[in-house]
Amino acid sequence: MATTTAGEKVKSLASRINSASDLSTVVPNIIDELKELFESEAIVLFSLERATKQLVSRNHLGNGVGEIRHDISPKTIVGHVVTSGKALNISDVNSKAELAMYNPNMDLGSALDGESGFTTKSLIVAPLAHNKKLVGVIEIINKK
Repeated sequence: MATTTAGEKVKSLASRINSASDLSTVVPNIIDELKELFESEAIVLFSLERATKQLVSRNHLGNGVGEIRHDISPKTIVGHVVTSGKALNISDVNSKAELAMYNPNMDLGSALDGESGFTTKSLIVAPLAHNKKLVGVIEIINKK
């Protein structure tokens, strides 16, 4: 049996996402595959809501955490990714010095931590585009 490469897995997942008529039906089915692919504790997919100028989570992580919303602002990590169009790899989200490299007023801004009992330590955050248009952001949380 042939081994599937990471690139092939990403293409397969992207194809499933792009061919879905409703993202809410496909996202829950691919989260575990994304966590395995990126070797992370959690994944959050955000879609861009242009009318409200917010990022809205499209998957739920359990532990009482429902929908997560972030205003698009360069002061938050996900907002910075949207406004800059560039991915961030942050090894210590609690390091003010590391966050200040991107914006001196940057804050983790995580609705995930706290009430859920989850602790975010590191993040890889990347913009998601479709037909060269920004449609959202992926957060890869606590790479193992």
